[in-house]
Amino acid sequence: MTWNFQWLADHPKNDIQRTAKDYQALKQIFLTHQPDVLAFQEVNSAKNLYRVLPKDQYQVFMSSRIMSEEDKFNGINQFTGFAVKTSISAKQLNDISDLSSPAASLGLTSHYQQKVRYGAVISIKLDDNAITIANLHLNLAVLSNLQQ
Repeated sequence: MTWNFQWLADHPKNDIQRTAKDYQALKQIFLTHQPDVLAFQEVNSAKNLYRVLPKDQYQVFMSSRIMSEEDKFNGINQFTGFAVKTSISAKQLNDISDLSSPAASLGLTSHYQQKVRYGAVISIKLDDNAITIANLHLNLAVLSNLQQ
């Protein structure tokens, strides 16, 4: 399952201020589906995500961008990642960080400093088979600006 949480964050400068009622509604939606693997977008922290899903049943893998001071904003940030049931063997792989600056990855000289486009990647094991899953949060406006 994939879910764009649209600014799941507790931050005074956040465009969308989440209330306890919001978190309860999101939690109910999540518990209705209880996916084995959730690819999420626009989550500011694992703490906020654990307000929606049960911490004892899911392990969370946040994009490594969360650790990069160079690619984080000073205030609020949106991250991609995965929540995987604890019964599933999973490990985090290297992010697709080229998405942070599409111009640079295309070899263009005018870099478009986005800071928000790391693709999270994990590997899960199912029946002794490793499966790699990527979670991309694309911004088509940035890509169309590059083509001009």
